[in-house]
Amino acid sequence: MKFKFTRKTWYFMLLAAASLGMADGIGMLAGADLSFFETVSFGLCGLSALFLAAEKAPAVPGEAHRAANPHSGLYFACFLAALVSYLAFGGAHAMQLTVFWPLLVFIEQKRGFELRQQWRLLLFSEIIHALAFCAVSFGKQGNFATLAVVLWILTSAARGWAALALYRRRDPDAGGPQ
Repeated sequence: MKFKFTRKTWYFMLLAAASLGMADGIGMLAGADLSFFETVSFGLCGLSALFLAAEKAPAVPGEAHRAANPHSGLYFACFLAALVSYLAFGGAHAMQLTVFWPLLVFIEQKRGFELRQQWRLLLFSEIIHALAFCAVSFGKQGNFATLAVVLWILTSAARGWAALALYRRRDPDAGGPQ
C-alpha cells in the first residue's frame, strides 16, 4: 500500500485544524476545557505550512526536473508566524491570536486561487476576535468573555471556509479548469 501526499492532504489538515478550533470554542461555551485541541491545531497548521513549503512546483513539459517552489519562503514565514504566536501566547491561545491563517490565504491567492471573499471574512473575523480577546484579557470580563468565545467559533468557521475552498478547488499550478 502506497500513500501519496498531495496539496489536498495538507489542505485537509488545515480543515481539520479549523474544526478543532471550532470544537474548542464550543467546549468553552459548554464549560469544558478542550484547550488541547488548540495544541493539536497548531501542530496540524505547522506541518501543513512546512510541507507546502517543501513541495516542488510541477514539472514543465520538456524539462527533466521539477522546479523549486517559488512560494517556499512565504510558506515558511507562515510557519514562523504560527511558531511566534505559540511562543508568545502558549499552546492554549497560540492559534487564537496568529496571523498564520490570513497569511496562508494570501499566499494561496498569489498562487492563483480565487479566495478574495474568504480572505476578507477571515481578516475581519481575526481582527474582531483579537480585539474581544484582548478586552477579556485586560479585565473587562463581563459581556466580553462570552462574546470572545462566540467570535472564536465564528473565526474558526471562517478559517474552515477558507480551508474547504482550498481543498475543493483544482490546483492552479496543475493546469486545466478550476
